[in-house]
Amino acid sequence: MSSFVLTQCVYKLILLSVSIQSPSLFQANKLRTKTLKNTLNPVWNETLIYHGITAADMTTKTLRLCVCDMDRLGRNEFIGEVRVALKKLKEGESKKYNMGLERIAQTREGNSQAVDSGAPVAEEERGRILVSLMYVTEKSSLVVGIIRCAHLAAMDSNGYSDPFVKM
Repeated sequence: MSSFVLTQCVYKLILLSVSIQSPSLFQANKLRTKTLKNTLNPVWNETLIYHGITAADMTTKTLRLCVCDMDRLGRNEFIGEVRVALKKLKEGESKKYNMGLERIAQTREGNSQAVDSGAPVAEEERGRILVSLMYVTEKSSLVVGIIRCAHLAAMDSNGYSDPFVKM
């Protein structure tokens, strides 16, 4: 990667159905935080809300955060992702998740595949993300607090990234 290419780190936070994943579902549920420049330890403290999430959805859906590095002049570079089964959340309870990013690759069809699955190589540290989740029954909404990331993998030639979270 040449030094003149400016990059941004993309975090996709997508609500998935565990059973069937429709491409239109991905497009309808995307939200985004602001971009923070030149950091491997971004702090957002932003709240993003998914509206229209039913109690039934909470038992069958998974929240997915994808972390990528976006090149302005090219294609996004994948850093890692985390997934949280929403059935772990109790109604009205706010719960924090501090998770390590996993190296899962995205295919063109939108399916996820583990990189080097079955290979005996050590997992490379991709960084950590801290989020808070709360389901509000009265409003049928999932409140997602994007708090911060730490120790992100550097994807830019300057040793940093320009991250933001995309849901």
